[in-house]
Amino acid sequence: MLVKLDHRKELDIANCEVGILSDDLLNNEIEIFNRTLDDNNYILLVTCESELIFDYSSAYQKVRVKKAIKGEGISENESINILKVNTIFIEENEYVGFNQGFVNELKKDKEYLIFLDEKVNIFEYELFIPSRDYYLMPYFAIDDIEAKANTSMNDFGNIQLYGDVKEQDILLMSDESIKQYDLFRQKILENYLDRMTE
Repeated sequence: MLVKLDHRKELDIANCEVGILSDDLLNNEIEIFNRTLDDNNYILLVTCESELIFDYSSAYQKVRVKKAIKGEGISENESINILKVNTIFIEENEYVGFNQGFVNELKKDKEYLIFLDEKVNIFEYELFIPSRDYYLMPYFAIDDIEAKANTSMNDFGNIQLYGDVKEQDILLMSDESIKQYDLFRQKILENYLDRMTE
């Protein structure tokens, strides 16, 4: 699973480390989401159009807007770029991990409800990014999610190799967290998708 990075080097993403969200941090993120999701500048129902596109120290995906529940200047059927990986970690000049906000690569042709804070210009393209107040990326799959309880590969942090967890939609540590997240996801979908019919 090699991808071009920085237009020069290749990144073996299967062997990169990614974070697993702890039970306590999930509780905190849900509390923050309950207070702040409405404050986001862009609330969009989208369809994923691409795989991860790595560019320098981050990665993004292309999505097509199906419905702008909130978002000035966003048109239905518009294709936009959204941040997916906000940091790539390097040790001794080797790429060893990346931060994807505990939510795996969005799946092509699948629909998502996403919450974005701002639009920034990155060289030749525009990029929409979520709030920096969130550790967990606020991208919620419309369809049922794939997830399983994960254990850390070492004692230094809650991490796993991307190649071992890439089929999961969200990276959590326990069955209880998976149930908690999924109930919250369904609540968010019901709340915001109902606005589309008002």
